[in-house]
Amino acid sequence: PPKKKQRNTKSPVKTQISLTTPEKKKDIYEKLRSCKRVLQNAPKRGTLSIVGSTVASKFNTQVGHVQKFLTSAINGEGQNILYVCGSPGVGKSSAVEWACSQTKKQVGDVNVKEFTYSVIKSTASIDNGALLQNIFEALGFQASRPYSIQALKKHLMKKKEMFLTLVIDEVDNIAQTSKGRDTAFNKMESILQELCNIAEDPTNQFALIGIANSIASKETRRLQNIGFNGCKIMFAPYSSDDLVTLVVDRIGKSIVDVKALEYASKKVANSRGDAREMLELVTKAADECLKNSNFSTEVKDGKKPAVTIRHMMQAIKSTIPEYAGRVESLPELAKMVLCVAVTISKSVPSVAFTFHYLRKYCSEVCKQLLNTNIDIDTFTTISQNLVDQGVLKFGDQEACDVNCQGSDVLLGQPVHLGLQLQEVESAISHLVEENAVYAKMAQHVEKNPPVETLLNR
Repeated sequence: PPKKKQRNTKSPVKTQISLTTPEKKKDIYEKLRSCKRVLQNAPKRGTLSIVGSTVASKFNTQVGHVQKFLTSAINGEGQNILYVCGSPGVGKSSAVEWACSQTKKQVGDVNVKEFTYSVIKSTASIDNGALLQNIFEALGFQASRPYSIQALKKHLMKKKEMFLTLVIDEVDNIAQTSKGRDTAFNKMESILQELCNIAEDPTNQFALIGIANSIASKETRRLQNIGFNGCKIMFAPYSSDDLVTLVVDRIGKSIVDVKALEYASKKVANSRGDAREMLELVTKAADECLKNSNFSTEVKDGKKPAVTIRHMMQAIKSTIPEYAGRVESLPELAKMVLCVAVTISKSVPSVAFTFHYLRKYCSEVCKQLLNTNIDIDTFTTISQNLVDQGVLKFGDQEACDVNCQGSDVLLGQPVHLGLQLQEVESAISHLVEENAVYAKMAQHVEKNPPVETLLNR
């Protein structure tokens, strides 16, 4: 009889880095170098980048959603295709890999069946042959070239004793957007569709997870046609407070001035809410500080932080894009919501309107431009993205976690532009001019201005 595989007792993912190491160093230069090492090592794949209490809670919630999907798939109680989306650097890959590693451990503990997972990363330049080769190698299948879907199916038929999960990171790179939504699939998309078909077949012990940086875009709609139209988990960008927590939990408060961290976190939150961008900024600020060879006695003794807001401003100077860049980097659906908000603001500049009113017109425009609906969950996520980018405000608040507030609270809040109307308008003017639907909407809003009041919501 075949020998039983020994269970791997090693923890597949490190849950924490030695966060207090930089502060324990005696020499100020060594503190700064140690600080840089901790920050630079944090984003590596396979290492959790979430440690802070508040941020960890959000992260663990998303991990729980992925684990719930995997458990249901293994037990044959749910769907076997999952679409995970969100802006870059918000913990999508880390959450999925952590959930997979924990599921592997738990399945082994209860001895239900063997569970294994593999991760491949798609790139914009990958071709169908390389994609198939990556899939075969990731799953550990041996086959002669040329690789084919038929050979993949045969290998899966032989693996009935274990449940396989394939994770494709940046799966939106595979979707073609140069043609219409309903055009025939190319070879790469056909491979992806076959993988979806394999996952949907209940006789196969196989699940497929796609991770994408697209929330609502042409790529998203194309992927829905291919097969990613069921389970979906959306990751919201990190808030300013989240980003400060991420850094402080790694290096403490004595090396970098908290005011410098708050300054940087607001810039990053208004850009994309990318944790990696925040860590890179603090690292650059430490570099700027290291150029200073004349530290005060208080800094050397650890009574004052070495990295100040001046160092952070030098690091930020050429890093964060301006408002035009922010708008340009938005997903297609977010740009549409922003265009609607600006059109209403221009049409009735003296009248306040709520997110409920904004969503009403967004739904109409979405049907006409994109031939799809915008549900409340998607609208909430897009609104959070626009708030985090700094182009919209949730009431009078500079930053807010809309997802935690709930959709009812969101819909009753007034809409404010985070930037000057002229600045936002100039950044999206070409989008408004290209679509006559906004001109028609403006005329309708002028004749039928918002009649909602905050007291009625």
